Amino acid sequence: MLYLSQQTSLLFGVVKAIVIMTTATALAFLLERWLLPSSGTVLLILAGVIVTALSVPNRIAYGAVVFGAMAFNFLFTEPRGSWHMQDVEEISTMTVFFAIGIVVVYLITRERLQRFSLQDAELRSTILLSLSHDLRSPLTSIIGNLSTFQLYQHKIDKAQQDELIDAAMVESERLHTYLENLFQATRFEHGIVNLSTQSTPLVPLVQRVIERFANQEEISLSIEDSALNGVVEVQTSLFEQALYNLFDNALRYRKDNTPVLCRIGVSASGFWLSITNEVANPLNETPTTWLKPFYSSRRGDQGHGGAGLGLSVAHSIILAHHGRLAFNTDQTSLQVRVDLP
Repeated sequence: MLYLSQQTSLLFGVVKAIVIMTTATALAFLLERWLLPSSGTVLLILAGVIVTALSVPNRIAYGAVVFGAMAFNFLFTEPRGSWHMQDVEEISTMTVFFAIGIVVVYLITRERLQRFSLQDAELRSTILLSLSHDLRSPLTSIIGNLSTFQLYQHKIDKAQQDELIDAAMVESERLHTYLENLFQATRFEHGIVNLSTQSTPLVPLVQRVIERFANQEEISLSIEDSALNGVVEVQTSLFEQALYNLFDNALRYRKDNTPVLCRIGVSASGFWLSITNEVANPLNETPTTWLKPFYSSRRGDQGHGGAGLGLSVAHSIILAHHGRLAFNTDQTSLQVRVDLP
C-alpha cells in the first residue's frame, strides 16, 4: 500500500510538472508572436521551472529544466522545429538558462530539505516530551502502588491491598492504551494498514467498549429502535480502539460530575453514533487542531493534556473504515459524531 501511494504521488508530480512547463512554454510561444525577445521567452520558461520546483519532488524538477531547454531549442531557435542551433547568442542563452535552472532547483530543494529537517526535529522533540510525560506518569504510579503493596501487604487490610492493586491496574490500562495509540499512529503515518473487516453488531460493540471503563455508570447510552440490530463492516479490535479513545477523551475533559451521553441511530447512508459531554473550560482550539498527531493542550510538563494521539488515531481508524468524524461545539458542550456506512 505504501509503495502504491508513493507511485501515485510520483505520477501526479510528473503530470503536474508537464502541465506547468507546457503552460509556460505555450505562453512564451504566444507572446513571442507579439515580438517578445528571446530573453523574454527564456524568462517565462524559467518561471515555469521555478513553479515546478516549488510544487514537485526535486528529481522531477530537474527534468523540468531539461524539458525547458529542449523546448527553447526546438521552438525558439533557428532553424525552428529542429534540434540544431546556429546562433552563438541563442546557444549562450540556452546554456545560461540551463545553468540557472539547475541552480534554482538545487536551492529550492535545499531549502525544502532544511524546512523538513526542522519540522522533523520539532516532531521528534514533541514525541520525546510526550513519551517522557505519558510513559513516566503511569509507570511511576504502577511502581509506587506495587512497591507499597510488596512492602506493607502484611500491615494493611484486604481493602487497602485491593485499592493498591486496582490503582496499578488502572494505570496499566492507561499505559497500554497510550502504547497502542502510538503503535497505530505509526502504522497510519507510514500507510501500513490492511483492514480485515467482518460484519459486527454495532450496539454490543459499543457496550463492550463502555464496559472497559471503571466509571462506566457515568456514560449514558441511548439507542434508537431502528439501530438495535444494526450491523457494520469493521475490523473489531481497531474500531473498538477508536471508540475507546473517543469515550476516554469525553470522560477526561468533561465538567466534573456530569455524564457523558452516547446515542446511536440510523442515517440515510448507514449508522451514526454521537458522544456528548459538558466541557470544563471554554473551547479555544478548532476541532481540526485536535486531530493533529501529538497535539496537546499541555504545554511542556504543565497542564493536564494528554499525548495528543487519541483523537488523531480515532480519526484515522474511522476514515480507514470509510466513515466520517465530525465535531459540534459550543461554549458549554462538545459532541463528537461518527457516521458509518
